[in-house]
Amino acid sequence: MQLAAAQAACAIADERLRDIDERNRAICELSDLILFTTDADGTVTKIDDRFFSVTGASRDRPISIGSDKSGAHPDDRDRVRAAQMAARDAGSRVDYAYRRLVADGSYRWWQLRARPVLNAQGVVLRWNGTLADIHDQKVAEEKLRESELRHRASIALSHLITFTLDANGQLDDIDDRICELTGLSMPELLASAPDGLCHPDDLPLLVRCRDEALEMRRYDQTVRIRHVGGEYKWWRLRAAPRLAADGATIGWFGTMEDVNLLVIARERLKASEEIHRFSVELSDQVVWSAAADGTIANIGDGLFDRLGIARDVWMAMSRAERIHPDDFERVVSINSETIRNGTSADYRYRMRCGDGSYRWWRSRSRPRHDDAGNIVRWYGTLEDIDDLRRAEERVRDSEELHRHAVDLSNLIVWTADPKGRFLSISPRIFKILGLTREMTPSLQPLSLVHPDDLATAMVALKAGLGDGVAADFRLRLRIADASYRWWRLRSSPLRDDDGVIVRWYGTLDDVDELTRSEERVRDSEELHRFSVELSNQVVWTGTPEGRLLSVGPNLLEKLGLTSAQWLQQQPEQLVHPEDIDAANMARRHAVKVGVPANFQCRLLHGDGSYHWWRIRAAPRRGADGSIIRWYGTLEDVDEFKRAGERLRETEERYRYTVELSEQIVFTANAMGKITSIGARWTQVSGLSADAVLGDGIFAFIHPDDRADVADRWTLRVADGVGADLVCRIADAGGEYRWWRIRAAQRRSAAGTVLGWYGTVEDVDRATRSELKLKQVQAEMVHMSRLNAMGAMASTLAHELNQPLAAVISYIAGSRRLLESTTGPTVLQIQDAMRSAQDCADRAGEIIRRVRKHVSRGDSQPSVVAARSIIKDACNVALINARELGINLVVDLDPAATSVFGDDIQVQQILINLLRNAVDAASGRAERKIVISTRLAGSYLAFAVDDSGAGVAKAMEARLFEPFESSKPDGMGIGLSISRTIAESHGGRLEYEPSVLGGARFTVLLPISTDPEHLE
Repeated sequence: MQLAAAQAACAIADERLRDIDERNRAICELSDLILFTTDADGTVTKIDDRFFSVTGASRDRPISIGSDKSGAHPDDRDRVRAAQMAARDAGSRVDYAYRRLVADGSYRWWQLRARPVLNAQGVVLRWNGTLADIHDQKVAEEKLRESELRHRASIALSHLITFTLDANGQLDDIDDRICELTGLSMPELLASAPDGLCHPDDLPLLVRCRDEALEMRRYDQTVRIRHVGGEYKWWRLRAAPRLAADGATIGWFGTMEDVNLLVIARERLKASEEIHRFSVELSDQVVWSAAADGTIANIGDGLFDRLGIARDVWMAMSRAERIHPDDFERVVSINSETIRNGTSADYRYRMRCGDGSYRWWRSRSRPRHDDAGNIVRWYGTLEDIDDLRRAEERVRDSEELHRHAVDLSNLIVWTADPKGRFLSISPRIFKILGLTREMTPSLQPLSLVHPDDLATAMVALKAGLGDGVAADFRLRLRIADASYRWWRLRSSPLRDDDGVIVRWYGTLDDVDELTRSEERVRDSEELHRFSVELSNQVVWTGTPEGRLLSVGPNLLEKLGLTSAQWLQQQPEQLVHPEDIDAANMARRHAVKVGVPANFQCRLLHGDGSYHWWRIRAAPRRGADGSIIRWYGTLEDVDEFKRAGERLRETEERYRYTVELSEQIVFTANAMGKITSIGARWTQVSGLSADAVLGDGIFAFIHPDDRADVADRWTLRVADGVGADLVCRIADAGGEYRWWRIRAAQRRSAAGTVLGWYGTVEDVDRATRSELKLKQVQAEMVHMSRLNAMGAMASTLAHELNQPLAAVISYIAGSRRLLESTTGPTVLQIQDAMRSAQDCADRAGEIIRRVRKHVSRGDSQPSVVAARSIIKDACNVALINARELGINLVVDLDPAATSVFGDDIQVQQILINLLRNAVDAASGRAERKIVISTRLAGSYLAFAVDDSGAGVAKAMEARLFEPFESSKPDGMGIGLSISRTIAESHGGRLEYEPSVLGGARFTVLLPISTDPEHLE
């Protein structure tokens, strides 16, 4: 009877262990968690087999989760090691994410959580934890950041102002830059739009077009917008509706583009670029895709390598030829149901190999939908689980063999005298303990007892021998291989008629497996409890009919519900009304077909809000294949779901921005090679996108621009500074047009260059207009110099006449001296000839300066000395100032040494101002001109003051306008050209009354080559 009772206890413990292990495996498979246990130092002592299949780690080498050099990413090791040491020292929980090497050689993100198991003294005995694959979530977060970065880069490069409208077309939000342009605060702008911004003449058209756009769902209009100071400028307003799922307009996205310089019609974008890409990353599995009807379109080569069969042979096989006959009908039924309902699938079946054998595979699939909700493609994976399946069968065989061995085992029977000395014992014990029969009389049983169990054994034996009562306890005994095994010792006394103990009978039962099984049960239960506590999931069980049987205690905490709230309503009442039908359909389908369920729905929380949850379930089957229990998990995926919605909204906004922009968007890799370009490029240039990928764009750049563009682009790739280039590019017909190329780098969070975003904009008309404007300006400057020379012609003739007459006099005198040559006369001739040479040089210098001033020449900006410019300008403009009695004062600031510009053009400004000052001061009682310099920030200021009559008040407003002059014989272009030259140098020309009583003209020019001053 005792043997039967022991066998029954072992059977119950084994059944309980299998039940818990099976439950844990089901939960792990549903939650994708990998459970593990480590010792106090962090070395793994137990881990799910799936860890080795996923990571490719060796089972023969010790594993240290997180910080092992062979598995953890080098960038994460120090951080992980620090977190583990801190948790180990404090005896606290561990929770961090890190990257680990997997079987295909790549790194995937994992979430590691662990909790210590402490003894009564608070010392860490071991750690129980979980590993969760969070790589897809990390990739989704990175896509969201990249999409937002791409959106910001596109907006910054396009120089557009974006805004949003509500469903009725009223302004809802707009970029802050509009406040700087209009001078209005955001509340003032939102309150006054559009009446307070739009030109009164354009307001009726704006309102009418807006009302029509509400019906046509498209808006494109050019109007005038009031800027700071009351000035109106032309802007192009474009907007497109934002639609709900039912097609209703819920708002508008729009852009404002400054088209004041070029009010022209532009061709609208007709092609849209879809930025969303569907990807499947399921470790090292075989990836496949299929059409909407399930027809295989593409499949990875890894399948055929594992099957040992050629692709064309496999593709030519029918489905019945590929699938094991016992699995065929089930697979066909699952696939048909999946395609019909558009749901994901996850099942196992056997597939034929090239040698005629079959291998087990796990197939998982999911659909891809278009905007209308129709399935356009299927994506899935095939995972070879044949080795795993066979290993599971071997485990089951091993467990069955162990069970039979326990059933067939015999007890060790022993006898002892009244004092407890052994008299006899079953022979099998000698082999087990490594003893001989001759050692029985001298055998000291306590010497074989484990030191930790010695005290317990002594107390039990003393109590039995002293009180004469039966004993029943467990202890560990050292066996032949010097290890210890658990045994159950039971004893009972044999008494004589007087009640005196004459002998002891007892048994030794090898309960090592049973004891360790019980420990595993406790460890498994503890591990299960920790895994539930550490996981974000809630575990539940259900009846074969799908009714809820039990649910994890952490559900109420996660939902924020009290026990009273939970009891007041059924679980179905927690589901959002819009999701209840889909949830019931998925549940009924899983129960009916007996396949795993995986769906999402919104559940009511205690605060009245709904959160997205992912519900998964898998059946547990009995020996006959019938479902005896459902196991499942609930996982809060609200944050991930909302992140996906934000990603879609960002991508939608980005798509609308690109559609409304005039620029053509392109991307490049970290080395600057073009990887993609917008579809509008082909429409505008006639060139295919493939023709410009990589370095192909350089073949179409004008030969005169190619080397400069290549050098500047290479420099930008090297230093990481944003690029802004203008060059000529040939279209398909060979015609060159001017294009503006702008780009900015895309970097990772660590600062690593990932690639480039850029735009290409057609600026041909604007560039050609600018070149034409520069040519006209050069012609006007040249005409101005010729006009000035006409006014100075008589003065120049007088000035040249003096040195030339002196030359003639000196030469005539020299000739007379030669006729009477004597000793001292030679020295006089030398002095006369030297003076004649000086006069001739002076006349030649005057002629050189006049020719240089009148010559056309190209503008060549450079750093020029301010003193030299003033000296040359005074020599030309003030030739007759002395004869007119004009007092010239030069006041130069020692710190104002140089300017950046074309010396001839800067001289032209000063000559015009000085000639005007001479004309104004002539005939006045006080004839004074002061030319001075000073530093004004990053500018050098030249000022010309005169003591003339000044400028009339009526003339001040038109002073710099072309052909406006206060002189009777003036053309009115000198000051206009002077201001044009100053502005082309990045400076300005200003007027104010002078302290001398006349006019003061100040020209400010940059002192550096900073491009900000030169544009």
